[in-house]
Amino acid sequence: MELQINRVVLERELSLLAGVVAKKDTIPALTGILFEADDNKVVLTGTDLDTTLRTEIDAEVVTPGKVLFRAKQFTEIVKSLDGETVSFAPIPFDERIQVSCGPSSFKVPILGEGFPRLPDAATDPVGTVQSKTLASMIGRVIFTVPGVAILTALPGAALCFEDGAVRLEATDGTRLARVRAEGEGAADAPVTLNVPRRALEALLGLTSGSDPAIITVSQNANQMLFSFGRRLFTATRLAGQLPAYDVIFSKLVNLPNIAALDVKRFVASIRRVSLMTRESEEGINLTFSGLGPELRFNASNGLLGDADESMPISYQGEDMEVRVNATFLTDFLGAVGVETVTAGMINPKAPSLWTARTDTMEYRYVLTPILRNGPAPEPEKPKSKRGKKGDEENA
Repeated sequence: MELQINRVVLERELSLLAGVVAKKDTIPALTGILFEADDNKVVLTGTDLDTTLRTEIDAEVVTPGKVLFRAKQFTEIVKSLDGETVSFAPIPFDERIQVSCGPSSFKVPILGEGFPRLPDAATDPVGTVQSKTLASMIGRVIFTVPGVAILTALPGAALCFEDGAVRLEATDGTRLARVRAEGEGAADAPVTLNVPRRALEALLGLTSGSDPAIITVSQNANQMLFSFGRRLFTATRLAGQLPAYDVIFSKLVNLPNIAALDVKRFVASIRRVSLMTRESEEGINLTFSGLGPELRFNASNGLLGDADESMPISYQGEDMEVRVNATFLTDFLGAVGVETVTAGMINPKAPSLWTARTDTMEYRYVLTPILRNGPAPEPEKPKSKRGKKGDEENA
């Protein structure tokens, strides 16, 4: 194999592949990047068997060939180079590859055979979505996706293609996020894909820093395929049944208590008050008052002290105090991307609905309150042994 390739382009694609390649594995080939050169292009492939990325870049190919580089070593070498063009050439009577750029030259070992044969691309189309739109949606949902399966949730999100819209939703059992983007195409019928967290993380990395592109989504019995530009990302579908999100949202309509809040000021107040909490599970108190109207903040810890603050809001409803997890709330507020959000509540013990809207996107977030514990039972008084001792003395 002999060729030349642009260093900047190669480094960019290797950085994307690093998010897919297995870091450690009993199969050495899964820690490598397959490098295939032919027809003045190079195809790079990395996989951990659950997720796969195949990307194609232009190159001046003198002699076609295929090698498997150690992903971490090869990526670090390319990142260290200082030059415009990277050259690859075989070394006579040596299984290593000569990699040169500017004043630097490396004899890079390659992995043996064993790179898995990847499945053929699916032919069943699902829909399309803009890469920037998908990145924005994943960023608003991913923090609600658990890392592993738990009793109340699976480690994944539902990606739903509807007529003229795309929806992404997930829950960790205590909060639920749903974002819906208008103006995106879909296939002939509504389709829902269960996307595992690992795939969401990889897609976020692929779409966040890339040039705008239309992603074409397709599927087969076990996999989802995301094709955009000269890249193809494949992920195994998440097995299991995700919660019935529509049932939850159907119970949060026509809420009697509605507040509108300035995001920047709201976040700053939460962060200051939560300094008086040792753990997020302690929570902070939010008191919505029609007098003003205003929102009052309070946090109290026997060791750290107390904090109180207030801010003006727009509010219609009954005076109400809600105790919430400050971290869960700032996760949502940090992802909204708007200046104002609304909060809808039924009562202090019921989940609250937080909403943010843009011209093309609606972001809804359901947050379960932290319920106060009832008064602790009085400690049981120790039984007196005095009577028994007295009886012994009298005996």
